[in-house]
Amino acid sequence: MKTFKKALYLGCITDIVFGIYMFLFCPTTYVTQGTYIFLLQGVVGNFSHKYGIYPFVVHLFFMYTTISNAAVQFLYRYLMVCRNIYLTRLKFILITLAFMTFSVSYSLLTVIIYNNQPEGITYFDKLNGTQWPSDGSFTQFGAASTDAFKLQVYLIAIPLTTGSYTIVSLAAYLVWRKLHELKNNMSKETRRMHSEISVILIVEAAVPYITIVIPITIDLVKMLEFDIELGYIAEFCNILVIFAPALNAFVKLCTIKSYRRTIKRIALKLIGKKPSEVTSVANSSHMTMSVRPSGVKF
Repeated sequence: MKTFKKALYLGCITDIVFGIYMFLFCPTTYVTQGTYIFLLQGVVGNFSHKYGIYPFVVHLFFMYTTISNAAVQFLYRYLMVCRNIYLTRLKFILITLAFMTFSVSYSLLTVIIYNNQPEGITYFDKLNGTQWPSDGSFTQFGAASTDAFKLQVYLIAIPLTTGSYTIVSLAAYLVWRKLHELKNNMSKETRRMHSEISVILIVEAAVPYITIVIPITIDLVKMLEFDIELGYIAEFCNILVIFAPALNAFVKLCTIKSYRRTIKRIALKLIGKKPSEVTSVANSSHMTMSVRPSGVKF
């Protein structure tokens, strides 16, 4: 597990920062009548139409970075297992930043397009049918025509999402095939370690897909072609995005054996019971592994 800690740190740090951001700002978005509307409903409160775009694009950055991070993690494991290439910390950071440029570009373009909208256009009527008044008394929301964002969606959002999950799918298959070839040369503990890593990576890819990609896809479909009203489906998608970081972290805590052991020990202490001594099998948290054509070497 030690050799894979860079990828684990990437996911954990992103989840922590994204979770804090969602608690503070909690963006709510929806598309209606050819207009993209967003509000900030976190503990910080709403922002004005002029300044609300800045915390909102941070939200876009985190969503698309979560998607690209999944590709980085699967690519990192593929290089380790299938190519016996162990990236240094610097190279891993550079690859992560290279993928992150797509998220940064998308966020910056959103700010530029939003701030260059024609003056004098109001979107108060688009709030009709929502919980917010549409008579002009409520101004703490952001809005823009969906037509303005179509180019960046085609050039960045769709390629980033499809490209990331193409990498995830191919890398997952190649790693599975390699491990299947080497399973007879692996110890029981090594197989368990790879099983944990596989579950973690599946979660790292599946949770963003369910909680971010699907909601994004629904918004993109409405922005690009269809002006359909989804009602409670859109609300449910917003809830999924809010809970994405917490769900990711929860599954990791339940999956990794050392985490489960620590949680159990803390829980026993809280209820006044003395935790039993647990011996780590083969000191797995400090194991390193390299996979070569001849087998597995520790």
